Amino acid sequence: MDFSKIETTAVVAWLGFGLALFNIGYLQFYRDRARISAEARFYPVDESSPEPSITVTVKNRGRRAVSIRVKFIGNKDDGSGDIIDPPRVLGEGGRYSYEISLMDIEKIGAYGKDFVPDDIWLEDTLDNRIPVAGASEAMQAMISAVIEARVERRRRRVQLASEVLSKPPNT
Repeated sequence: MDFSKIETTAVVAWLGFGLALFNIGYLQFYRDRARISAEARFYPVDESSPEPSITVTVKNRGRRAVSIRVKFIGNKDDGSGDIIDPPRVLGEGGRYSYEISLMDIEKIGAYGKDFVPDDIWLEDTLDNRIPVAGASEAMQAMISAVIEARVERRRRRVQLASEVLSKPPNT
């Protein structure tokens, strides 16, 4: 009786079975992790909103719940930034939107920070950075709106001061 053919078949069957188990385990692990996608969108001043804003929308497309927080950064290289939103837990299929207002951006300058925020990112509980699509462009548009708003306020102050000074005093 020739056992070489049976041994080869058994070895191939066991290898196939082991490979199938490995693939199933890998797919379960891959499927089970959190998959976060985020995007930023700039909304300029119009009839519906008196101030410019950026809306950051975060989606968990994975099966595992994850805790995230939204951050600003000033310099992409050194990663310095401020947390602008408390941590949030996103469950399976969870979605969360956060609006960054003009005041949020101006607060950074009020605290004596010496940088202008130029990007937005998310961090999870393990401090892994999650990039936000369209964040740099939205921040550039927002910073331009902040500068325009400050120039407009100064122009109004100067105009009001000149009107007050041009009035004759009541005696």
